[in-house]
Amino acid sequence: MSKLLRADFLQMRKNRVFWLGVILMGVYALSTIYIDYRNMQDGMAVSVDQIFFGHITWVGAFAIIFTTLFVGTEYSDGTIRNKLMIGHSRISIYLANLITSVTASVIMLLAHTVVSLAVGIPVLGTFRVGPSEIVQFYFLMLLMTAAFAAVAVLFSMLNQNRAAAAVICITGFFLLLFSSLYVNARLSEPKMYDSYVYEDDAGELVSVRSQRNPNYLDGTGRIIFQFLSDFLPTGQSLQIAQENMEHKSQMAVSSVGIILVVTLGGMTAFQRKDLK
Repeated sequence: MSKLLRADFLQMRKNRVFWLGVILMGVYALSTIYIDYRNMQDGMAVSVDQIFFGHITWVGAFAIIFTTLFVGTEYSDGTIRNKLMIGHSRISIYLANLITSVTASVIMLLAHTVVSLAVGIPVLGTFRVGPSEIVQFYFLMLLMTAAFAAVAVLFSMLNQNRAAAAVICITGFFLLLFSSLYVNARLSEPKMYDSYVYEDDAGELVSVRSQRNPNYLDGTGRIIFQFLSDFLPTGQSLQIAQENMEHKSQMAVSSVGIILVVTLGGMTAFQRKDLK
């Protein structure tokens, strides 16, 4: 296992997609800091929290892209077959790829973190949330990043076609992201519309009393939508970006559950896979 990890980490350090992801996450942090600084100059209220937490969705995207291309290259170059021929077990190969993919994804996350702290705090000021909340949010971000990588490893290890695996994972990511945006929008609907007063065409003031929002979710529908928001990594990323800690335990358990289930399922399926 240690030899596999050394070999995979060496390949990771040579991987252009990995370094591109690290650089782009740093550049993304700088660009958002610059935009927020300009907004602050125009009198808008901004903080480094928006930079620090708002990017997490794109770490998941880079994790998926790196993993599918990294594992796909091992298939196309015959590296996985060679590892099996020299006596490495399929479980060891799967776990080594998982650990490497999670490590690469976390490093991309850290690239954004370092730039956000080193540049964002001097430019935009300190965090609005306290140290305890920062630690809890970052723990959720690490778990969510690992969950993205674990799912990408599952599809990549079971599909020897690198292009097909990449298309499936990236398409699936955006489908989940758009679904989570819809779920988040429904959960954010207010229960009541506030009362208001307006002037009609005749110049008379018309008062409209507060009324119930027909789009507000309650009962079983709200429970299902909240579960989806807490369970899906893309839904978690939106809650983290909004600094919503209300369901932190559910999100943490969901991420750990995803990592365990897809890893155990992936290892089982990879052991039975016919490698051509």
